[in-house]
Amino acid sequence: MKINKISIIIPVHNGAKVILSCLSSIANNKIDIPYEIIVVDDGSTDTTAEIVGKLQCIYIRIDKAGVSKARNVGIEKATGDILLFFDADVMLKEDTLSKFLLHFEQDEDAYIIQGLWDKHYPLDSYSTKFMLLRFRYNIEGLIGNKKRLRVAELMTGCLGIRKQVFTHFKGFDEGYKFAGGEEFEFGLRLFEKYNIFYYPDISVYHKFGTFLQTAKKIYFRTTNYSMLVFGSNKKGQFLKLTENSVPDRDRYSVIITLLLILSISLFCFNIGLALVLYLSFFVLYTINARHFLLYLYKESGLLFATMGVLSDIFLMVPRLFGLLKALFIFFILSKKDYKI
Repeated sequence: MKINKISIIIPVHNGAKVILSCLSSIANNKIDIPYEIIVVDDGSTDTTAEIVGKLQCIYIRIDKAGVSKARNVGIEKATGDILLFFDADVMLKEDTLSKFLLHFEQDEDAYIIQGLWDKHYPLDSYSTKFMLLRFRYNIEGLIGNKKRLRVAELMTGCLGIRKQVFTHFKGFDEGYKFAGGEEFEFGLRLFEKYNIFYYPDISVYHKFGTFLQTAKKIYFRTTNYSMLVFGSNKKGQFLKLTENSVPDRDRYSVIITLLLILSISLFCFNIGLALVLYLSFFVLYTINARHFLLYLYKESGLLFATMGVLSDIFLMVPRLFGLLKALFIFFILSKKDYKI
């Protein structure tokens, strides 16, 4: 299918430290068709506007309303046949746009295409390196040697959608103010009519924040995701939500993390018993994550893999509490439409 023009939509909030790198990486992509870059500023209070104003793009500023509103404004403004969504903190590779175009042109059944995070990031911190390797381990195990992977989870950091899709679906739910939940909800709606594919040959560089910042995001995303799962009253809906999204290893890790936390609480009553239980559950966690830890060892060495055990447990805690929060809100408080 011939593509005449693409629209690149980038929502940003206080992105002065990253937006220049993102836009510069887009400029380094050489493609033969016209494209427009639409930057939607969600109420930034830093110098984002000044930086973007010096570059060739469409700049739109809105009052702080959340990333869903920002993306929807970009969608309304877009004039391309293909809409590409990137987060402000990613950097495109030199072939990212051409790879998107190639698959949209060759695969007529591909209406929604997602790229991956590259496993490396220039000058990456430990937290970024760990999160990228964690993501790549999970997705590589699912994709294998396939050309593409059908999933239900929508990831807007590196995403392409044919414009015609939005004649059936009116964009992201603006009830979500924090990034993450709107992706899950929109993906579930899209899955009613279209397939969502990961293409492993499309990738961008992505920088993560500190572990504390990442933990906060995981907590909010898990709460929103769990609320959607609990609200899926049809078996088909539930399967769509969970297809190729949450690895079995992570499911078991959440349960073991709960047991670890409960064993810690026993230190107030019986130190000996608590220590035995804690060490037992820690060993169980390590056994459950052994293949992932071996992957870390092969990629970055023994010290990194050793630190990876503790890092993985640390990131399971907000996932556990996000799940428990959703259980309480949905089943105890009966607030079935709760969104963050």
